[in-house]
Amino acid sequence: MNPNWNGNNDQFDGLYSYRYRILIPPSYPSDEIRVELFDPDSINQAENEHTIFHTQPWIEDGRPPTEVRNCGNSDRKDACLIPTNETDLGLPQDQINLWWFVRIDENRGTGGNGGNGNCGAPGSYDESYNTRTEFTLYYFAETSDGTLQRINLARYLGQTGTEVDDHDTDMRWVSPGAPASYDQSVFVPADPVFGTTKSFQVSINNDLPSIAIDPGTGASYLYLDVTAQAGASENGFEIWAGPPDYVNTIASEVNLRNIQIVNESGSHSSRGATVFGLGN
Repeated sequence: MNPNWNGNNDQFDGLYSYRYRILIPPSYPSDEIRVELFDPDSINQAENEHTIFHTQPWIEDGRPPTEVRNCGNSDRKDACLIPTNETDLGLPQDQINLWWFVRIDENRGTGGNGGNGNCGAPGSYDESYNTRTEFTLYYFAETSDGTLQRINLARYLGQTGTEVDDHDTDMRWVSPGAPASYDQSVFVPADPVFGTTKSFQVSINNDLPSIAIDPGTGASYLYLDVTAQAGASENGFEIWAGPPDYVNTIASEVNLRNIQIVNESGSHSSRGATVFGLGN
């Protein structure tokens, strides 16, 4: 992601953005929908040795509940996923935890100006090359004459140019501007001057007035644009949406969440909300 951002939010809309559509089905059982971003900032942790915790199926097979493992690649500028070896159990993948997540971003770029326009990788981790990423949540309202009007809801501007993750987003699922999950140490702020809700958790009845509804299916949609503002690195991220009925019971930290979901079937469900990528 390297658009040589000039600060004009509208200029690159749709041109240099990854665009996602979030389906809210007519059977969706909640008034609230929470949009979560996994690791939206591009700051990697430096640690390479980790204690791996295993799921109940692994433990019940007589195997050790924890193991100490290392990244195969110990360089902080590179991604790291540690295999848990739970595939050895021969169970379906939704009944095991395949990976222990350590780093999903890649610190890239050379030269000045944050590495913009220059492919390659620094000799060692350089936070000035980290990509600053903008996440913008919005929907389309249907006016009285049937035309559609875009309504911005909230925006999150990712951190960069620092070795410290002040928003505590590294290896976490977070919903900017929304109530934090029970294991989050800090509130993750949405942009305080952008959007009508300034939160990635919205009420369908109160925050989405006149939202356009597909007359054929009864479905409605939120949209999320992901746009690089600056930097030359690879900022990995994921998106999830659903009701916020788990924030007091399911962790935001990715590895603990994965274990909880395996051990407690049905404890974390989107209730039909589905994220689709649009275009390329």
